[in-house]
Amino acid sequence: MLAFAATAHELRPSIMDVEVSASEIVLELEAAIEPILAGIDQASVLDTNDAPQAEEHDRLRALQAEDLEGALKNAWPQISPGFLVESDGVSVPLQLEAIEVLEIGDVEFPRDSRIVLRGSLPEGAAP
Repeated sequence: MLAFAATAHELRPSIMDVEVSASEIVLELEAAIEPILAGIDQASVLDTNDAPQAEEHDRLRALQAEDLEGALKNAWPQISPGFLVESDGVSVPLQLEAIEVLEIGDVEFPRDSRIVLRGSLPEGAAP
């Protein structure tokens, strides 16, 4: 049991699939969104318990799935600038198209969420 307790709040890598067509880009991200919403700089900590925002992270982790989805929707205007996509030097704004949050299991372990982002590419910027 100690091994689980010691690793329960360690950060895990996110997985992103990217699809690019002639007119748009679609990003599908599988990640724990609680650290993102809490404002944790995931490049500077290995364990969310070590972050100054640990208490907020734990509060978010305990939210029901629909409440966490709502929190992401509400925070998207502040979070979206962190998702940088450019095409031919032009910034491509991304719209939050879908969110799927798993139900709460053991709050000591991260839960993955699936986020789909979509952006329109500038005219003539097809790959």
